[in-house]
Amino acid sequence: MITTINPADGKELARYDLHDDAAVDAALANAAEAQKAWRREPVEVRVNLLFAMAKVLRAGKAEYAAMITREMGKPIVEAEAEIQKCAYNCDFYAEHAPQYLADETLVSDATESFVEFDPLGVVLAIMPWNYPFWQFFRFAAPAFAAGNGAILKHANNVPECALAIEDIMREAGCPEGLFRTLLVEPSKVAGIIADDRIAAVTLTGSTEVGAIVASQAGKALKKQVLELGGSDPFIVLADADLEEAAATAVKARYINVGQSCVNAKRFIVEESIADRFVDLFCAGVAKLKIGAPTERDTNMGPMARENLMSGLHAQVEKTLAAGATLRTGGKPIDGDGFYYPPTVLDHVTPDMVTFREETFGPVAAIIRVKDADEAIALANQTEFGLGSALWSRDLDRARKLARKIDAGAVFINGMVASDPRYPFGGIKRSGYGRELGVYGIREFVNIKTVWLGPVKAAKRGGNHDSPARHPETRRTEDQRSRRRRAHHAARHPQMWLDQHRQRHHRLRSRGFDRPAQAQLRRKRHGARRSRDRRDRWRALSTRPERHDLDTGQHSPPLHQCLAERADANLLDLRFDRRHPHDDRDGRRTRHRCRTQGLTRETTMILEVAEFTVKAGDEAAFEAGAAKAFPLFLRAKGCHGVKLHRVIEHAGVYRLLVNWETVDNHMVDFWNSDDFQAWRQLVSPYFDGSPKVTHSQV
Repeated sequence: MITTINPADGKELARYDLHDDAAVDAALANAAEAQKAWRREPVEVRVNLLFAMAKVLRAGKAEYAAMITREMGKPIVEAEAEIQKCAYNCDFYAEHAPQYLADETLVSDATESFVEFDPLGVVLAIMPWNYPFWQFFRFAAPAFAAGNGAILKHANNVPECALAIEDIMREAGCPEGLFRTLLVEPSKVAGIIADDRIAAVTLTGSTEVGAIVASQAGKALKKQVLELGGSDPFIVLADADLEEAAATAVKARYINVGQSCVNAKRFIVEESIADRFVDLFCAGVAKLKIGAPTERDTNMGPMARENLMSGLHAQVEKTLAAGATLRTGGKPIDGDGFYYPPTVLDHVTPDMVTFREETFGPVAAIIRVKDADEAIALANQTEFGLGSALWSRDLDRARKLARKIDAGAVFINGMVASDPRYPFGGIKRSGYGRELGVYGIREFVNIKTVWLGPVKAAKRGGNHDSPARHPETRRTEDQRSRRRRAHHAARHPQMWLDQHRQRHHRLRSRGFDRPAQAQLRRKRHGARRSRDRRDRWRALSTRPERHDLDTGQHSPPLHQCLAERADANLLDLRFDRRHPHDDRDGRRTRHRCRTQGLTRETTMILEVAEFTVKAGDEAAFEAGAAKAFPLFLRAKGCHGVKLHRVIEHAGVYRLLVNWETVDNHMVDFWNSDDFQAWRQLVSPYFDGSPKVTHSQV
């Protein structure tokens, strides 16, 4: 029999019968059977349940919030916010689960390889009373989306909430048997964990209970996620916004009457601003209204149980006896219910109880430090590592300090809170595993590798499976590596020669004779050059001059671009004179343009320029233009109106000066309407000169 007590007045609320062994066995059997069918549903179908869960939660928000307030004393406004957050979490995973659970392709030697995420089975959820709805739905939404089933063992002081959750799931259309709430004594939990029909365990609760459950699940070799206690530091540096920090600190400590694992509990403040911060903090505490949790203007209601209140008061008394200063509060409020006032203890030191232990209630410990380094050291001087807050106006410094804090989360200039968009969990004795975010949905899945053969032929010339790096970074690293090798070879020629010999013998042992080795070296060097060229294309692709010509947004003409790059010798049009029909110069131009990251259209423009500039007489010019201009026209996207834009953009009208000769070789283009528009466009720039000198380019 479970008896519930109203913490606001200490009176009995209701009594509930426990499930016997037969009911527990039936629940496990039904859940295992239902999960086998549920896992076969595509994730796009499974998420419909989550949408329905969110809808039911929002529709019954007032009813469910009243249950929370009645059973554990949470102020009604905060209880309504909890229900709203549960609905948001369900919607979030309904929208993002297909993406989070999609197969991930792997690069390997297989024909195809990927990772898929399969459900584990039925998960036992052991949940606490402080957030009776949120703690469950935080786990349940991703678990159901992943294809798992669930059995809920809730805290015994919130059975009405636990049974209401079962009703919510039924109303949302959850498959029969896939989820079940069990009302059992804690002594029965070990048997449920050991049952083969339970695949994994998640627990949110105290560190002591977490250690017990971890040992039981570990004995059965079952996956666990544990979110346990915390003694979160709230660090305030000298350059912080004190008014904002103090206002946030009041909420961070006293929300939910201080009964949260991520409540700020240790306020570590630099000595130079400690007095000012404590005054602001106490002023904020004085504004908190303590009263009946059903009243909408109440900020703090009762603690959830009488034994929790008495345990907290014992911690306060020990700390005061050790030398701390009491600024406000410090003893239970007389009258009905389990009310404890917001308490502030100043000048707390690391040897005191409220520093060493978790204070699960409305008690704030102020610790004064000389500088940021001491603040970080004291923040880490705890067996817990759940959340932490850091306040500073210098964000660069704050980021560096955040890396030194041992915690599952660091909130800079903010209050620690859970959110489905990012992972939540702790280290050390605050537990392990993560909830929420993409990491949370993948806790209770089988991360399965799938490999499809046959093996692909090995690619020579480098490791193609290495992770990609930024083009600029990779090129810089490769150049630096080549310089190091050359420098090393100059200083240690014998060692370098020995390495070459070893490489030669290694390749020869693999069947590569000397011609094959030479070919392999050429391929490797060619691959490196190709990669470098590609990286340079990418590096220059975002330059203003590289706008897509089809957009009609004209960048500076090519001759202006060339002038801007003259000092860098980006392009050099001083070619050797060869016969226009010899395409070696054309290949050279295209190669140089590609290595400098120029677009295909601009490359073709430069080919026209090259043949025009090199022409030494009328016949050679005619032959060169006849060969170059069709290549230019065949460039991707360069025809019709687009051609006009290319010519105007690049300044080719300054290079194609032998007007009539070019026209004679472009009969089709001559007869088109586009040609007349093109000629009208460029004719103002035509000066009638028979050729262009190098200096003019």
